[in-house]
Amino acid sequence: MKLIAKVFADKSLNATQTLIMVAMGDNANDEGVCYPKLENIMAKTKLGRTAVVKNLKILEEKGVLQKTFRSKKKGGRYSNIYLLYPSENYENLDSAFACYFTPVAGSQSSPDGTETQYSQSSQDGTETGIQSSPDGTELTIIEPSLKIEPSLKSVASAKKVATYLLQKITANNPNFKIKNIDGWVADIDKAIRIDGRSEKQLIECIDWIYSSQKGSFWIPNILSGRKLREKFDTMFMQATHANKKNNSLATNLKMMEEIIDAS
Repeated sequence: MKLIAKVFADKSLNATQTLIMVAMGDNANDEGVCYPKLENIMAKTKLGRTAVVKNLKILEEKGVLQKTFRSKKKGGRYSNIYLLYPSENYENLDSAFACYFTPVAGSQSSPDGTETQYSQSSQDGTETGIQSSPDGTELTIIEPSLKIEPSLKSVASAKKVATYLLQKITANNPNFKIKNIDGWVADIDKAIRIDGRSEKQLIECIDWIYSSQKGSFWIPNILSGRKLREKFDTMFMQATHANKKNNSLATNLKMMEEIIDAS
């Protein structure tokens, strides 16, 4: 109830965002952790998918919530997991949840004054994940999972993707100027660590933008690492759909050639 009261008292939220936060708060534990499906938020708020997704992104950018995802035991995503009002609730998190969210400022100390770790590893050194029981009432730690803090590997991959994107942009527009490539790297690093994108997926997406007719729509829109991260899902779906159509066409042409050769 305290969480819901805080939502209603939060003057930074508009009516739609308040509705979404109330729906999420209704599913949250005392520390502000919840993992509702998108469909459940839509059902509770009576909002469409586009409105919910758009406003969840705004709430994340405002710092009103943090989003990560639970991992399937055999790899891949299970569902999103959210922390509401992370600046206030992170320090109260149980260790099972704390390792999946990023502290907003400073670091948290253990009772003996030593600094806690924000990531948790399994015995084989892989990152752990969270999975719920079939009825959704119990959470267990499993692997693999995403890495919460930047690593040398994730930052190196992010720099490679950022540099590649910049090369494509400047080749298309020599007058383009970038103010801060470190910001690009930070956003792409989040795409890799938090969103679960791979370096290969991001580079293939950039190639699709600059090598396909469908992808060319995005050339004037993807001019930063933030936009690449933000629009990746939409572009990935478009590219996948286009590839399926091309593969189907190629299959049909091959069948026609075989028919002609056989006649």
